[in-house]
Amino acid sequence: MPRIMKAFAIAALSIGLCAAAGMQAGCKRNALKCVPCGDFGLPCAEYLQCQECMGVDASGGFKVEYTSGAKMVTKGPDATVYDPSGNFCYSIKGVAGGVEYTVDDKKYIDHNDGTWSCPDGGTWTRPESCGSGNTCTNDDCDYDGIRNNTDNCPSVYNPAQTDTDNDGTGDACDTADCTTPIPPPLCSEQ
Repeated sequence: MPRIMKAFAIAALSIGLCAAAGMQAGCKRNALKCVPCGDFGLPCAEYLQCQECMGVDASGGFKVEYTSGAKMVTKGPDATVYDPSGNFCYSIKGVAGGVEYTVDDKKYIDHNDGTWSCPDGGTWTRPESCGSGNTCTNDDCDYDGIRNNTDNCPSVYNPAQTDTDNDGTGDACDTADCTTPIPPPLCSEQ
């Protein structure tokens, strides 16, 4: 059970930088408004939404599969995320003083206090405007090309505006569209 809880914690961390991204086609970077170091975005994070099942990967790692077909495999405190086609997206590794993300061979360290170490050796501090509950002053808070007054989920990047249950709230903001048993069913053994 501790491995399951650790996997959930890593999954939650990986999609919670500032907002979860909406579903998109292909393996694209998130267009989050609060990205560390000026260039950081987690490729394929948009797929880590509805968990489908949990199990053991062929390599012996703990596996979480998502309804999109994406997969996260954890071994100890480390994790690797794959897109629905099985391509590598990024890795997560626990390090002294934080969590290290490796994206395109670049390493970013979240020190869990609002500061990050950047690949170029510099640091980045999350602005107050990135915190939850702050009012967005521009007319497209999530930078998805849809103005706030017509966006069905103005706080989360969702250019497709997908609304599966037609309730007026986009899937990216509608937890009812993403119901998953806790814990999810076990995946078939590989």
